[in-house]
Amino acid sequence: MAHDSVPAWVDPMLAKPDGDRLREGPQWANEYKLDGYRVAMRIGADGTTALTSRNGLDLTAEFAELTDVLTAALRGRAAVLDGEVVVYNEAGQIDFGLLQQRRGRFQKHNAARRTDPFEDVPVRFLAFNLLLVDDQLLLDQPYEQRRRLLTELPMPNPFRITIVPSFTSDELAAERLTPQRLLERVAAEGHEGLVAKRLGSPYLPGKRPDFWCKHPPMQTREVIVCGWRLGQSGFTGTVGGLLLGAHAPDTGDLVYIGDVGSGFTRQERGQLRDRLKPLERAGHPFAAAPPREDVVRAR
Repeated sequence: MAHDSVPAWVDPMLAKPDGDRLREGPQWANEYKLDGYRVAMRIGADGTTALTSRNGLDLTAEFAELTDVLTAALRGRAAVLDGEVVVYNEAGQIDFGLLQQRRGRFQKHNAARRTDPFEDVPVRFLAFNLLLVDDQLLLDQPYEQRRRLLTELPMPNPFRITIVPSFTSDELAAERLTPQRLLERVAAEGHEGLVAKRLGSPYLPGKRPDFWCKHPPMQTREVIVCGWRLGQSGFTGTVGGLLLGAHAPDTGDLVYIGDVGSGFTRQERGQLRDRLKPLERAGHPFAAAPPREDVVRAR
């Protein structure tokens, strides 16, 4: 889809792991880390809005309800905001699973060539950076200046757009908080952790510098889905569990590290089955055979 009147897309700057050491001190601000889709909101002087994913994909049609949230408030100024599109569950927590389910329903809506508006699960844009305003590119401006300009933008519809919470060291101290206590608070609220950002840092498109450091509330590990087992009892005909693998850091071999079978709804189990069945192969992909009791009945 062409968006000729909107400002150019900016390759997003990324955060790097903080090595399990929370950043603190007067040169840092800590923002909530969100579990959604990273999206650039690009608004032309005429109000035309484009929504672009982290990988440069056009998501404007998918999140059409977000395309006019700032048009009137900007009063003819162009702008580019960096942020996250999220969905909230009934408990008031950001829920990435619901966002993924919404995407699946949107794709089916599109595949059916329906022309009626897609107004399924409500989405919200949470902004954390202002990259351009009134044709002024702000990439070389320090984070604290971009943040100040962002907070000066009117946010007319809090159901559709707001600004990600951020705390300087003084703001934390005023609430008797440390970065660790803030991390505990955001984890209890269901957020994905914290991102520490240096107040004086520029915005480096496509880079992952030391200026932004992410800290999850728990240690995570990237794994590979290597197999699955059919469910039993109430999950008959769907996925009962996933067999997981990871590459050994010393040899690079794919090794079996265990399985997981909880945390999925019945609908998600059926969707997993449909995605995994066409990928079936004759034998397991691991460098060494897993325990027989773990792979019996496995696909």
